[in-house]
Amino acid sequence: MKRKIKNAVKFLLIMVITATGTPIIANAQTLNDTLYMDTSYTYDVATTKYDDPSSWVIGHENPIRRQSDGSYVYCVQAHVHFENNSSVIGHDTLSDKMILTQLSEDELEQIELTAYYGYGYGNHTDLDWYAATQLLIWEVTDKTNTPYPVENGDTTLTRSSKYDAKMNEIRNLVAHHGKTISFNYTELTLNVGETTKLTDTNEVLSSYFDVESNDYVDLSIQGNDLVITAKKPFEGDIDLKAKTNNNIPMIYEGSTQKCLSRGDPTYLSGAITINITTEFKIKKVYGSTNSGVYRPEENAKFELYDDDSNELITTFTTNEDGEDLYYLRFGNYRLHQVSGIEGYKMNSDYKFTINGAHTKEIAYLTNEKIKSDLLFKKTDVSTDVGLPNTLVEIYNAETEELIFSGRTDGDGQIIIKNIEYGNYYILEKEAPEGYELNPEKMYFSVTEDGQVIKVNMKDNKIEEKPKEEIIEVPDTLVYEHHELEVITSIILAIGLGLILYGIKTKKNKK
Repeated sequence: MKRKIKNAVKFLLIMVITATGTPIIANAQTLNDTLYMDTSYTYDVATTKYDDPSSWVIGHENPIRRQSDGSYVYCVQAHVHFENNSSVIGHDTLSDKMILTQLSEDELEQIELTAYYGYGYGNHTDLDWYAATQLLIWEVTDKTNTPYPVENGDTTLTRSSKYDAKMNEIRNLVAHHGKTISFNYTELTLNVGETTKLTDTNEVLSSYFDVESNDYVDLSIQGNDLVITAKKPFEGDIDLKAKTNNNIPMIYEGSTQKCLSRGDPTYLSGAITINITTEFKIKKVYGSTNSGVYRPEENAKFELYDDDSNELITTFTTNEDGEDLYYLRFGNYRLHQVSGIEGYKMNSDYKFTINGAHTKEIAYLTNEKIKSDLLFKKTDVSTDVGLPNTLVEIYNAETEELIFSGRTDGDGQIIIKNIEYGNYYILEKEAPEGYELNPEKMYFSVTEDGQVIKVNMKDNKIEEKPKEEIIEVPDTLVYEHHELEVITSIILAIGLGLILYGIKTKKNKK
C-alpha cells in the first residue's frame, strides 16, 4: 500500500538525474532580488493583446534575468506584461508556489522540469534554448491562448519551426525524468548477517542521496553501489534520504509578472523493500526416560506450513546431528512430523510465530520411546481363578535380555509399567503349589504408545493317583523256622520214595 500511494502521487517521484551540463549555481538569493530584461536577445511570438485576448499580434520578447547572479528566469503568465527592474521576493515552498501561480502540483512540476532541462542544461547554452524553454512553459500555463514562435516581423503570424527541434528535445528529457535510482522499490530478502549490494545504473545514487543505518540494517553508499548488511529481523521499506537541495526552483512575486527561476528539480528519497528473515532451526533427538539417554536423530522428516493459509512452505530432513534450518519471514507457522525412527512416538504439530522478537528461533523436539503397560494374570485353566505366588520372568525376544522377574499378587496379577517398544516373551519359572509348570513361552509386542497389554497364562492342577489297599502279613519268619525245615524234609522224602518205587516196578515187569 505504501508503494501504491507513492506511485500515485506523481510529484513524489521527481528527482535529479546525472547530467554533464552547465553547473547550476547553488546558494542563490532566496528572498529579495531584482529582475530585469536582457535586451541583447529578442525572439518574436504570436500573442494576444493584454487588453483583448481575442486579438493576436507580434510580441517582441526578451529573456529575464536575476540581478543577484545574472541567472535567467522565465515568465509564468503568458500575455501578462513584465515590469522591468522589479524588486521581487522569492518563494520556494510547494504550497506558496502553487498559490502564487494557481497551478496544480503536476503543472508546477512540469514547468520546473522544463526550466531545468531547457537553457543551461548540458549543451543548451545558446539563447535559442531560452526561447524554446519559455514557449514550452507557456504551453503549460496558458493552454487556451498559447503564444507560439513566428519569424521576425512576420505579420501573417505564421507559426515558425525555428525552435521545434529544441522544444522536442526538452519535451523528451522531461518525459524521461523521474526514473530515480534504478533499484527504486526493489524487494530484497536477506538473512540476518548477510551483506549484499545494489548498483544504481542510473548513476544518481552517490550524487543525490544519503543513507542512514538503523537497528535493522547497516547502509553505506560506495560510488553508485548501495551496500546493505542485515542485522535484525525486519519487514518494510527502508528510505534513502535525499541530500539537501540548495537550489530549489523559486517563484518570484513583486513585478506584475510571476517568474520562475531555474534550479535543481525537487526530488525526494527513493526506497527499497527489505525482508530480513529469521533463522529457524530444528534440533531433533530421540531417547527414553527409562535410560535417560538421548541421541541426535538423523533423517527425521518434517513439513513446514503457513499456519494461516495451510500452504506448504518447505520440508526438512535432519542431518547426522539431528538438525536442519531454514530462514523465515514474519508469519505464523506449523511444523508437522512426517516420519521418524521406528519405535518412537511422533511429535505433535509444533506451532510458532516469527515476528522479529528474536534473531533466531529453535524447535527442540524430543521423540520418546513407545511404551506400554503389561497386565499379566495367572489363572486356573478350569475356573479362571487367579493364582498367586507364581514366579514369572520377561525377556526381550531379540536380545534375550531379562527385563523383569517377579511373582503374582493375591489375585494372580502382575502390573509392569513402561515396557518399551519391541517383542517380548514370558516364562513361568515357578508354578503355584498344586499346579503344573507351564513350559511354553508366551509372546507379546509393544507397538502402540500407551496401550495396556493384557496377557493371561493358565495352569493345570497336578492330578492325584488312586491309593492302593495294603494287607498286613504277620512276620513269622523267626518264630516258625523249624516247622518249615520239617515240612521241607518230608516233601523231599516223599519225592525220593516215589522215584525208587517207579524204578522197582519197571524191573519186575521185565
